[in-house]
Amino acid sequence: MEETSPIVAIIEDDDAVRRALTRLIASFGYRTLEFESGEKFLAERTAVSSDCVIADFHMSGMTGLDVLLKTKSEAESPPVVIMTGFDEPGKRSRCMGAGAAAYLVKPFERDVIAKTLRDILDH
Repeated sequence: MEETSPIVAIIEDDDAVRRALTRLIASFGYRTLEFESGEKFLAERTAVSSDCVIADFHMSGMTGLDVLLKTKSEAESPPVVIMTGFDEPGKRSRCMGAGAAAYLVKPFERDVIAKTLRDILDH
């Protein structure tokens, strides 16, 4: 992994899922940053920069949609991918309408997340 590789911030409150997703994304050659909450990500955002954000929709405190809306209100916002294990009618359209770069339903295949990140980061 090179110092110039894109950085993907992973916001997931389930430790095991966050670690697994971090390993998976690193295996694609991207650098990763891990956050257990949207609040932690936003608090540390000025100190760390990311090229893409993957946020779980359902977390205690801020949801992934809350993170998306907060980052979209800033001048330079990275693309945000929303993921969820609880897909519900209208959730995808709400997230995409709010500006999500992609919407993924867990569990997703390795190829799905790889293609999603390539489409977003490998211009």
